[in-house]
Amino acid sequence: MKYLFYGGSSITMPHMGVLLNEALALNDRGDEIIWVYCNAKCQSCISNMNSNPVVCRNCVNRTHRILNKYSKKMILIPLFNKKESIRIDKKEYLFSNIDEVKGFTYLNCNLGYSIASAYISATRNAIMSFSERHKQYYSKLVSQTIERFICFEKIVKECRPDCIIVFNGRYFDTGVCVEVAKKYSIDYQIKEVLDGPRCGKPFFIETFFNCSAFDINNKTERIHDTWRKSLLSEIEKNKIGIQFYERKRRGESVGDKSYVENQQVGLLPVKWDMQKKNIVIFNSSDDELASVGADYDSYSLFQSQYVGICSILDHFKEETNMHFYLRMHPNLSKLDNPFVNDLLGLNDKFDNVTVIAPAAKISTYSLLDAADKIISFGSTMGVEANYWGKISILLSASEYYNLGVCYVPTNVQELYELIKSDLQPLNKDGAIKYAFYLLDREVRCHKSSFVDISFVKWYIFYKTIYTFSYDKLLHSSFLSRLESLIYRKIFAKFVSGRNKIPEQIFLDNI
Repeated sequence: MKYLFYGGSSITMPHMGVLLNEALALNDRGDEIIWVYCNAKCQSCISNMNSNPVVCRNCVNRTHRILNKYSKKMILIPLFNKKESIRIDKKEYLFSNIDEVKGFTYLNCNLGYSIASAYISATRNAIMSFSERHKQYYSKLVSQTIERFICFEKIVKECRPDCIIVFNGRYFDTGVCVEVAKKYSIDYQIKEVLDGPRCGKPFFIETFFNCSAFDINNKTERIHDTWRKSLLSEIEKNKIGIQFYERKRRGESVGDKSYVENQQVGLLPVKWDMQKKNIVIFNSSDDELASVGADYDSYSLFQSQYVGICSILDHFKEETNMHFYLRMHPNLSKLDNPFVNDLLGLNDKFDNVTVIAPAAKISTYSLLDAADKIISFGSTMGVEANYWGKISILLSASEYYNLGVCYVPTNVQELYELIKSDLQPLNKDGAIKYAFYLLDREVRCHKSSFVDISFVKWYIFYKTIYTFSYDKLLHSSFLSRLESLIYRKIFAKFVSGRNKIPEQIFLDNI
């Protein structure tokens, strides 16, 4: 078979190493490998949202350095043919709201979601701004994405691969590859990683076939398949699933970093009134959910978490025997953007809510235990509530959406009734299966065997950085990382980006 890989950025780790491992594994079994790499036409990408030429240059240098080591049996093709000029309309794409961005298509292929997703992830601001500066920024980003699409489509038409493989595929730089695959009915694979620096454990690689990593129906099937295909006994699987929730509660890093380690066990809000019906709302960090895709959006009861919370608070504002507590996700701490500020402002807007700031010492699990009901927007607290015997109401897409662990209203009126009604906790079997799926590494994923994607943690000037074994300069992964930091943090400050994002970038995975 003929596989076409798009390598993308060499800066974002461990993406390129993962793809190279998969390419070499396929090559080892006799498959033909075509590797398309970005050759820096100063395009924006998720690693360089400002289109800074200094960052581009560093990325290209690293790309060539890494490919020289690992690509001996691959066909290498640059994404941009610098001898050819690409003709695209010079029109401006002046969007006025996020729905217009998400709905943008080119040749019947949706490019808008991947553009919105990249911007939201980079800025950690789910509320996209539409000032004139923002409109101009989005317009240039769209033009660049169209150019990427045209270049990649041309390569695909010439090479005629049997399968296209990318990492993640959610952002516009790789999203165009997925859209081209769909357009020509070509199989595609999306690679993702589990564990890594967040958990202090080696990376595992997971593959999604002809769907995104966020496809809810696919996730449901994977959860059931992982349970069914595991060679462990029912007792062992149940034990592992139960341990997930117990370890999370103790503040351990389980599949993700712990968000409760700085909280005070047993601490509730000062004015907690046991005589009232107390309902705790757990929000998610909206940037992680926004613009995943149209299918994902279709599961959400409200346009946004803020709109949903306001709807609930407004509807029950006369219910004096009921009080709501919004536990803002700790992942939102240190952020100052409209989404965070709007949530914090709910204290002043409604009398029936107490907003608990992301960094507050109030215990998440003490809130869970004391609450009469739990409302969540897809965070793990929704399924954790079910496991601990609480009534859990889910208002948006989540990996556990179809597992029968939460009450899922189909309309707003049904939600209001669920909040008012006497309900019973649902069966926790689905929660245990879900937890087992999250912890399983034997069925759902595999280790890297051809490329070393291990990492080392360093502390430099009170900052934590990670180096990756496959990326070396003068035989040193530390020097390669240092070079990248110098380019991005120092040199780039003296060179203006060609499409500078209008606000601060928070992206921290590069």
